[in-house]
Amino acid sequence: MAKKIYLINPATGERFAEYEGAGRASVLSSFNKAKQVQQEWAEQPYEERAELVAKFKTLLSAEKKELAAVLSQEMGKPFKQACAEIEGTLSRIKFFLDHSKMVLSEKIML
Repeated sequence: MAKKIYLINPATGERFAEYEGAGRASVLSSFNKAKQVQQEWAEQPYEERAELVAKFKTLLSAEKKELAAVLSQEMGKPFKQACAEIEGTLSRIKFFLDHSKMVLSEKIML
């Protein structure tokens, strides 16, 4: 039987959520599914993968305050710092979207 996992805000000591832990079989199943999906992802054309990453960036940006609140609660960090962390992630996604085609192409584009 899987144990419960409790999420505790390290800044306050408050328990704010609980989840059922995953057993060995569930973890192995999830791992195998992730391997399969990664292979399917790798077979997708660059343009489709880049489009999905750009959509993810848009969704992340739209939900950044809500996600920063969760990050703040889970990590015990100040909300402003959590917002800055998400902004940094958005900047890195933009960088990789701007440069990945050149890096992933078979020919070097100058």
